[in-house]
Amino acid sequence: RPIVNRINRQPLDVHSAEVTNTIYVIATKDRRKDALAILEQALEEANYPPRELEVHAFGANEVEIEATLMATSVDGEVLDQITDRLAAEPCISQAFWSPSTSE
Repeated sequence: RPIVNRINRQPLDVHSAEVTNTIYVIATKDRRKDALAILEQALEEANYPPRELEVHAFGANEVEIEATLMATSVDGEVLDQITDRLAAEPCISQAFWSPSTSE
């Protein structure tokens, strides 16, 4: 554990690391087209074009829509507002975003 903790505390090399932000939406299978349209509209209005959109099965009756955003300057507060708006839609049961890094 001490070695893993030490590695996890190492700062990222910002010159070679890229942050990717992804928005996730969980919706029922029968409403996935509605949820996808709402997600695309919300991202377009915020000027956050998705680099990639994927739809995956999520349990027996739901799907997970994964929108990976372009590598642009992203404001976490704006992503919070987008996910709050999405979560309020009746066809969406969950909405959240997550940053990740790759080197």
